[in-house]
Amino acid sequence: MLTVLDFIGQQRREFRFDLRYRALTGYGRKELEKAVEDEFPYLPSGSQIVLDRVAQKVVLDNIKAQLRFNRARLVRDIASYAETELEAYLERSGNEVKTIYRSTKDSWTGYLRQAGLIEGLSPLETVLRGKIEELSDAE
Repeated sequence: MLTVLDFIGQQRREFRFDLRYRALTGYGRKELEKAVEDEFPYLPSGSQIVLDRVAQKVVLDNIKAQLRFNRARLVRDIASYAETELEAYLERSGNEVKTIYRSTKDSWTGYLRQAGLIEGLSPLETVLRGKIEELSDAE
């Protein structure tokens, strides 16, 4: 039995080849980039991913573009999924937690605010604020 999955065609720039190939291979983003460059040398026995040179370049360029998530692009991506729970966003988007927390200035809540998904305090901040107020009232 042979199963053929054809992901190549006239895809929009926003199409996420990385998500498709990561689902098939289990590779992380950087591992996937290397696997595409090396023509997928370490797949399970009986499995094969074949890309001609043009398709390989298209896929590789797309994956590299996905690796270069700048802050504005990440905010747009978060807004497009409309998930306020970090775990749900990471699962649906295929992003890794280190994409969100690239520096000490980054926070999930901050990204949610920029994406227009929350206003004011997050649920966790509300709980923490209440705890802080309880502590200060106890003094």
